[in-house]
Amino acid sequence: MIAGVSAFYHGMLLGLVFLVSFGPIFFALIETSINRGFWAAASIALGTMLSDASYIMLSFFGVTTFLESNEIRFWIGIIGGIVLIIIGGFTFFKKPKIEKVQLISPNGFGYVTYAVKGFLINTLNPFVFIFWLSTMSIVSVEYPTSQTDRLIFFAGTLFTIFSSDLGKAFIANKIKLLLNERLMTWFNRIAGCVMLYFGLELMWKVWSGKGF
Repeated sequence: MIAGVSAFYHGMLLGLVFLVSFGPIFFALIETSINRGFWAAASIALGTMLSDASYIMLSFFGVTTFLESNEIRFWIGIIGGIVLIIIGGFTFFKKPKIEKVQLISPNGFGYVTYAVKGFLINTLNPFVFIFWLSTMSIVSVEYPTSQTDRLIFFAGTLFTIFSSDLGKAFIANKIKLLLNERLMTWFNRIAGCVMLYFGLELMWKVWSGKGF
């Protein structure tokens, strides 16, 4: 297999891990797709991808070294936990509305807001940083002499993650047609509780030093 193609293929295999990932981004995607439509959720997916890409590029330039400080990761975890708790609270108390007409899409600024939401949820999760840093170490061993192959590998990973996020958003948007306000209320509450759980768990882990 050609080196570049092989690197992209192996990167895609790594991205498949996120198909069964049920982290905060997953629930943010589903909730947004159901309540605000596919394109709003796609904006969250784009923000998430930009966050992942930023971590990858920072790792390439060695800038993430300062993030290895326990103190810095501690505060990133605390801030990330607070953000998730706030988003979870808003989601829990959000009142669903079944549109009788075609869903009105957000304007340009609205899409940017959702992209920023995805970017922040992903970036402020220190375990995302740990994942990409660990992956960078593995890829550096796998492709010790070719930085191009490393970039192609991560391009394959990001492609798969972004595609799977879009797929989740698309399916959730179609499921919406089968929902009523009562079911959507319970889904919002479940999604909100999950966000709160992830936020509290994140803060507890960084506070107690678990996983670091």
